[in-house]
Order: sequence, then structure tokens, then C-alpha cells
Amino acid sequence: IGHPQRFFAMLRAWGMNVVEKAYPDHHAFKPADINAFYDQCIFLTEKDAVKCGQINLPHAWVVPIDGLLSEDFFA
Repeated sequence: IGHPQRFFAMLRAWGMNVVEKAYPDHHAFKPADINAFYDQCIFLTEKDAVKCGQINLPHAWVVPIDGLLSEDFFA
């Protein structure tokens, strides 16, 4: 996500207590990146979930992200 703070803010708006851990865009995830969070609920974007496909994440949830374009875009 280009703006991970928006992702974290969205989760908080849903009433979640968030421990933030953001990785750089296009990060190549390894199991070591996730080990400290293994037993916690992990929320991933769809893009990051695909990149973590080979990592065992029993408590991971994929959160779809939708983009909205302003009316100015269409004008």
C-alpha cells in the first residue's frame, strides 16, 4: 500500500486494536518477517497475501482494498 496509515486507520475505524507493521512496497516476504506475529491476527492486503502464499499464516485475514475515483477524474 502506498499509504499504510490509511490501511491502519481503516482497521481502527472498524474497532480493531492495531499494532502497526508496514513493509516497503514490493517487499519480498520471508517467514522471518512474520515470525514475531505468528500467533496474532494478521491483516494483509490482497497484494501482500499473494506474496505471502508460501508462508504458513494460520491467523491471517485478507482485507480487500477498493479505490474510489473522484468526479473530477471522469471529467
